[in-house]
Amino acid sequence: MTVFDDKGQDVALTYYFQKSATDTWNVYVTANGSPVNLDGAGDPAPLTTMVFPSDGGTPTAPAAPITLDIPASINASGADTLAITGIQLDLTHAKQKGGVFGITDMAQDGYAPGQLSGLSIEKNGIVMATYSNGQSKPAGQLELATFRNTQGLKPLGGNNWARTFESGDPVVGTPGQGNLGVLQSGALEESNVDLTAELVNMMTAQRIYQANSQTIKTQDQIMQTLVNLR
Repeated sequence: MTVFDDKGQDVALTYYFQKSATDTWNVYVTANGSPVNLDGAGDPAPLTTMVFPSDGGTPTAPAAPITLDIPASINASGADTLAITGIQLDLTHAKQKGGVFGITDMAQDGYAPGQLSGLSIEKNGIVMATYSNGQSKPAGQLELATFRNTQGLKPLGGNNWARTFESGDPVVGTPGQGNLGVLQSGALEESNVDLTAELVNMMTAQRIYQANSQTIKTQDQIMQTLVNLR
């Protein structure tokens, strides 16, 4: 099992089991190849002794997780790792069966150092930061505001609006709370304008303008002709 010290440096823990009696096993642990527990003579000593019932079920000892202190050592990269104290080693779910030794479940909650690799925004506005070591942590939460009368807001330009007496005070909350909507990350809001209809209206207005221009031009010519007749 690989664990990590306070600097995020990896420490390779190796567990090995030695049968000392019927249904009894001594558990030895090394950290980067160095014994974790030593006896008075400086020889490796078992960290704990596992005692199984006759049917091979969960051990009767140890009945609870044991505390493991890992001394400082040198890892495979040649770095001086720091001592790790207070590690909880849980062997209470082990079972003894008449077969080849195998690991069915092994987990630890440490991780190596990581760099920020990405950000994502959830529907409730929480900004999740993803790191290169596979960890994800919330970095903050977006806040939304709504107004009693949105038509009373004062436009400032650049898609910015200001509160006015007509709009009322803002009602602040998180996305999805009350009557506030939720967020959709990575989406681009399209225009709500019907471009086809607007283009037709523009062409109609242009035709009307041209027709009015021709009318004014014709009237001007008629007036000019009348003036010349005099």
